[in-house]
Amino acid sequence: QVVAVTGTNPRGGVISVRRVVDGLPRPPPPFTNPQAVRILAAAGPYTTEDSLSFDPLKDLLAAAEQHRPSALLLAGPFLDEAHPSISSGELAVPFDEIFAAKVVDTVHAWLDQQRRAGRPVPVVVLCPATSDVHADMTLPQPPMEAKGTDGR
Repeated sequence: QVVAVTGTNPRGGVISVRRVVDGLPRPPPPFTNPQAVRILAAAGPYTTEDSLSFDPLKDLLAAAEQHRPSALLLAGPFLDEAHPSISSGELAVPFDEIFAAKVVDTVHAWLDQQRRAGRPVPVVVLCPATSDVHADMTLPQPPMEAKGTDGR
């Protein structure tokens, strides 16, 4: 049986229930947009095993340019703890700075390119994985700070 409750789970082991939600959820409003909604979803890693250049991410954005989605959902890992360059401890740059420069700035540059070319600009959603070293490892995951090196 599936139930819906409102409560907290502060330590991850036991849910402290404040109330049980009764009844079925309301049906969603009817979809009235006559245009098709296109969602392009991808999951990382967006690096190759021997590099943190994020070439697979760039390839994905090139494909998105061809497909022109309404939304682009990018699930992590972006900076996977299992990547040899990360797990070796050899990196001298903080993980959040690598994420900002290699992921966020790349996505922003691509979005700017789409705007300048007069193409539709999709909504972009970044969802970290639990193995992302730059993001909090809690469940459910809080919104991820996704600012580039230029602060936007």
